[in-house]
Amino acid sequence: METRIIPKSETGAFVARLLERHKVMAPVRRDGVCFFEWLATADALDLSCVVPRSTAKEALLPRSETLFGYRLEKGEERIVPPPAPEAQVLFGLHPCDVKAIGVLDAVFSAQPSPDQPYLARRAATTVIGRGACSAPPTAFFLDMGIDPMDNSACDMFLVPVEPDRFALEIITDKGRALTRACEGFKPADARTLARV
Repeated sequence: METRIIPKSETGAFVARLLERHKVMAPVRRDGVCFFEWLATADALDLSCVVPRSTAKEALLPRSETLFGYRLEKGEERIVPPPAPEAQVLFGLHPCDVKAIGVLDAVFSAQPSPDQPYLARRAATTVIGRGACSAPPTAFFLDMGIDPMDNSACDMFLVPVEPDRFALEIITDKGRALTRACEGFKPADARTLARV
């Protein structure tokens, strides 16, 4: 596993690089309230959000979607599959949010009729989790038996190692596919890896 160091002041630059090629859903603050929303720019990112009012579920289960289309060809109707989903990144999810995605995965991939539009969106989704050194008082990590530093279902994972730095663990092939956005961030040294 590769680990890079991202100064917290550079997190916005990292997200801006992700936005060049992907849709990114992340925590934002609007009128003093936190939400998970699609970012138009990296400036809207707010990692001080602890428990957003909305979740990232909208990225995987949109309120409406195109299931199929049809086209008239020579007087006959022809069914057309929906367009392929865009590559997307869910950024800054806490481990409890990532576990919730695992529950959705189990439900929507279940036989005998897995939900193909869900599975296509899920395959096009990269999850960048965010750890917490301790569970915030408003969170329920520990009540659900979830470690606030659990990175097991993430493609990348942000670990707070100092007040002003994150260690970014690059865990899966999907995470490694985003390493272009990490260019310029130093690899973690042995001391930092020991802290992680």
